[in-house]
Amino acid sequence: MRAKLVNASGQMKEVKVGYSWTTFFFGYLIPLFRGDTRNFWIAFGISCVCDAANVIIPGIPVIIHVIYNIAYLAPQYNKLYTKFLVRKGYRAASDADVQALRSKGYPVGEAAAAETNEE
Repeated sequence: MRAKLVNASGQMKEVKVGYSWTTFFFGYLIPLFRGDTRNFWIAFGISCVCDAANVIIPGIPVIIHVIYNIAYLAPQYNKLYTKFLVRKGYRAASDADVQALRSKGYPVGEAAAAETNEE
């Protein structure tokens, strides 16, 4: 499922709603490609810590890294990216997009403005 977001100057971005298969396969590189530097550095940092810890305790940190990618980053990244765009001033382009985003619990409309102000 996809939704379109538009900002005040009319720029439109299409976001995916739900599980991020690209993040599942390519991990921390997806936030970098999308310009989401904050989430890139977080995911990259976790990857570096796991890789460094793998030298001390072989195997276990790799398992933790894989679990982080599969259980947290891939299921949550599209939502994190949508929040990133909402903070930059993007809003749902149509009522159908609002419904698509709300169906998965994504921030949208006035709820998005209230949610991003709380963070």
